[in-house]
Amino acid sequence: MIAPPAGPARAAVSGVLLSPPEPATHICHLDWDTAFFGSRMGVLELAPAPDGPDEPSRANLQEFDIRAALTQAQAQGYEHVIARVPAEELLTVWAVEQAGLRLVDIGLDSTFAFTTTPLPAAPCVPIRSARPKDLPALRDIAADAFRLSRFSADPFFSGEQVSDFHREWAKNLYAGLAQAVLVCEVDGSMAGFVTCAMSGEEGRIPLIATQAGYRRRGVGRGLVSAALRWFAEAGARVAHVKTQSVNYPALALYHRAGFVIGKSELTFSVTLSPVGE
Repeated sequence: MIAPPAGPARAAVSGVLLSPPEPATHICHLDWDTAFFGSRMGVLELAPAPDGPDEPSRANLQEFDIRAALTQAQAQGYEHVIARVPAEELLTVWAVEQAGLRLVDIGLDSTFAFTTTPLPAAPCVPIRSARPKDLPALRDIAADAFRLSRFSADPFFSGEQVSDFHREWAKNLYAGLAQAVLVCEVDGSMAGFVTCAMSGEEGRIPLIATQAGYRRRGVGRGLVSAALRWFAEAGARVAHVKTQSVNYPALALYHRAGFVIGKSELTFSVTLSPVGE
């Protein structure tokens, strides 16, 4: 386990010890993750890089603030902390790395604009709404499909935990976290599924997966097309989907359908040792 560096030392002024200021960066508790994995987890709410004479100095000051927040988190019993940083914020990327967090994911968020982009061709594979009897297959496909997620890359999580996490996520999406779950059935077997969630006029695909034996057979293309049609009928102005930067087949699939990359985000993590170790 990685222990955060020691917190900032207290300063002495006229012989009086002064406590360091509260860090501007703070920890936001991840309720669902903590309950599911059984370890206290949080995410760093990063304050902007402070003013300084030059960029390295600003990164060093922000690193100091992040280390102070990690020291507080360790004292509060956090075992695992993540930080999400837009890829263009290089000063913060440097500061997070200097503070001892490791990169576990580079995510790309792509957007489909319904007002300017034509819908792709209609699905050429059979698509229908998921039924209760589909849930075991949905969970099994989800457990096997997401080998490039930040959870898979993070040594804090075991392979079994990662599979169980995606099983539970698929179950919760079907139970109402998503407004629609569409499945592709080929020869009586579930070949894949896509989930559709709406917030106002914005849609999002939280999970989409194709069973290994049915890849490169038009299943993913059909699922994306069906999801976009569902969003259009639901009145979405835009739809978003996020994937890992190294998932080249998925990126090609989305961009052929009309999605355009809108932003990129880096996720870092650190495992904290219990106080006293």
